[in-house]
Amino acid sequence: MLGEERPDWRFTEYCYEILVTRVLLEFSNVKLLDYEQRSPELEASSNSFAAMAIAHLKTQSTHQQPQER
Repeated sequence: MLGEERPDWRFTEYCYEILVTRVLLEFSNVKLLDYEQRSPELEASSNSFAAMAIAHLKTQSTHQQPQER
């Protein structure tokens, strides 16, 4: 789960090498921005993830507007 602001950026792999050994991890991900259009659904939910997602999305939408928080 990513809380990153750029809608087009997705972290899909991690790779490192030590001497002649290479390790590559590939994975899918979800961004909190993916849930931005689902705010009414999240607000109506009793799921603790929904509350965290709403708080994060509100924080991003009021960046540099502390009076709006």
